[in-house]
Amino acid sequence: MAAATLGSLDAWLAYKARGDLAFKQGAFDLAAEEYTGSIDSWGQATSVPEADQQQKVYANRCLAFQRVQKWQESLEDAKAALQLDPAWLKGWFRLGAALLGLQLPQEAIIAFETGLELDGGNVALQQQVVEAKQLLKAQQTSGRKKPAASQAVLEDVRNFLVGTIAALKLNGNPMPAGQDDPPGTKAAKRRANRHRKAATTGPKPKTPEEEAEELKAKGNAEYKEGRYTAAYNSYSAAIAKAPNAAAYYGNRAAAAMMLRNYKVAADDSTKATQLDASYHRGYVRAAKAYLCMGKLDMADRLYEEALQQCPPDGAAQLRAERNLVHTVRQRLDLGRAALARGDPREAQWHADAAVRAVTPSPETAILLRCEALLAAQKHAEALSESRGLTIEGDAQAPEVLTFQASALYLSGNMTMAQKMYEAALSKDPDMAACKKGLKRLRSQNSSKEAGNTAFKLGRWQEAYDHYTTALEADPHLRTTFVAQCACNRAATCMKLSRHEEAVKDANMAVEADPGFTKGYLRRGNAYLALEQWEDAVRDFEKVKDMDSSTPDIDSLLKEAKLALKKSKRVDYYKLLEVSSTADETELKKAYRRAALKFHPDKVATEEREAAEKQFKLVGEAHAVLADPEKRQKYDQGWTLEEIDQGHCCGGHGAGGGVDMDDLFAHMFAGGMFGGGGTGGGRRPRPGGFY
Repeated sequence: MAAATLGSLDAWLAYKARGDLAFKQGAFDLAAEEYTGSIDSWGQATSVPEADQQQKVYANRCLAFQRVQKWQESLEDAKAALQLDPAWLKGWFRLGAALLGLQLPQEAIIAFETGLELDGGNVALQQQVVEAKQLLKAQQTSGRKKPAASQAVLEDVRNFLVGTIAALKLNGNPMPAGQDDPPGTKAAKRRANRHRKAATTGPKPKTPEEEAEELKAKGNAEYKEGRYTAAYNSYSAAIAKAPNAAAYYGNRAAAAMMLRNYKVAADDSTKATQLDASYHRGYVRAAKAYLCMGKLDMADRLYEEALQQCPPDGAAQLRAERNLVHTVRQRLDLGRAALARGDPREAQWHADAAVRAVTPSPETAILLRCEALLAAQKHAEALSESRGLTIEGDAQAPEVLTFQASALYLSGNMTMAQKMYEAALSKDPDMAACKKGLKRLRSQNSSKEAGNTAFKLGRWQEAYDHYTTALEADPHLRTTFVAQCACNRAATCMKLSRHEEAVKDANMAVEADPGFTKGYLRRGNAYLALEQWEDAVRDFEKVKDMDSSTPDIDSLLKEAKLALKKSKRVDYYKLLEVSSTADETELKKAYRRAALKFHPDKVATEEREAAEKQFKLVGEAHAVLADPEKRQKYDQGWTLEEIDQGHCCGGHGAGGGVDMDDLFAHMFAGGMFGGGGTGGGRRPRPGGFY
């Protein structure tokens, strides 16, 4: 069954709303399940619904059961609704419909006609009476008797009808003749005689004390079956009949304990001891309830009182329970001390020991474990653990909601964190920790939104400042929110040509959220701007692996790889000290200058080897850049080896590098740096120079 929705609504009302929706959609089994959840949560609700609200839930579940022909369940719900208010018209209608489904037309007629006594003009009830009479006549005509299995049900129904009609009389409803039959007519007299006979021939109405005992017995049976909410409600009904019976409060306290409604359990147990000072169980249950709430001083005092009331044979067991108070206190003290000195692992160890010491576990021990998990950066685990956290049995206590808000905030779910903070403040507007957390969160969100707006308007520095404000609000936060803000600030740095800052912000983004694809993409672009080609390729490949559908990732990766490839070649333009747009004349002049500069005959002997290498490269550069086809391929990222292989494939002779003899012949063919052809053939050389 789904958990109750979050907010100011109690769980029971949230269940009812889902049940209503399921019913409208025709999902009657699901609707019944949700209504059951609503009824079961009454014992845990921060405010128990009024009787008229309870009636509606019972009536709705009753109708859902009828739609799937679960007549016995429907009957029980109709009875429950009428027990809350015997004068409720819809309850009689639902009861009659359930009885018809159980093939009990005579009893259904009584139910429908009782409803008509309350509203004689109700057409739907009149139609149901006709239908019930037709079924009764059909049964009498066929001679079919009621199945044996329904005899117990029949007896229970008749007793219920007699008792409820009597309750109507006691409440000032004298059951006059039907308003649809004029007084004094035969029909009115027959109707009145029928009700009079039903009210006088059955067993006499029970006293409130007798009814209370029956309700207590019913609650005991439900408790043994593990139906603690039903037991709680039965004990509550018994208390309403006999409000001065200590045992009833004690029993309801036991049911409340099983429902983890410790505050109610403590109050009921205390009430029981006030009504009967010798009621030993009251002291024990109150002590256990306070222990579970983590109110250890009160628990210790009550165990002491219980020991004074305890029979000798039970003292040892009670002392053992009292010792648990000291065990829990010691573990909590040690755990809190560990947390204070920054050791969440040890804090969790002590918290776990306190949790295991008592069943149900003390709320303060569960809270300490949640706090330790949060301090250990296990945000998701802390949030999951807090789902079972209560304060005084209330899962919607402001302290619980505030902790869950903090866990959501540290997990990066800013939207849900804000809703949770607001829900906590609606319950306790003065809660300082909650107010502080909500104020910080709202400031972060507003700064981020302001940054986004400024960025869209092209106000880069203003956007940068807003993102900085959002990030500085909590410098230790490492979530997706931080990743987004840092990545956005990196984008503003790119716009401001502050590429190294952009890299730092992108680093912050991927550290805060390693799965944040946009952080790697942003850093890759910054590396491109910084001409750090290998880093750019690595980041773009990471993005492609994480999400191959990222826009432009293929072209960006191709661009980075091409730039990286170019960076590993000799930059011929740089070597000749010309721009990439230099024309033929500029290239010739640059070539001659470079050749003269690196000519082996122009340098000292010890520098000649290095000069020869540079001289060769100058020749290669000129050979490639002076050839339009080769130059085009070079500009496209081809290496010298690829260019030469391309010549081979194209049938232009053996390629590969430039021979020293060719280079000298070329330079001196027409005199010193004069014009002239290249002359001479080239000896093949494997590979080429980068």
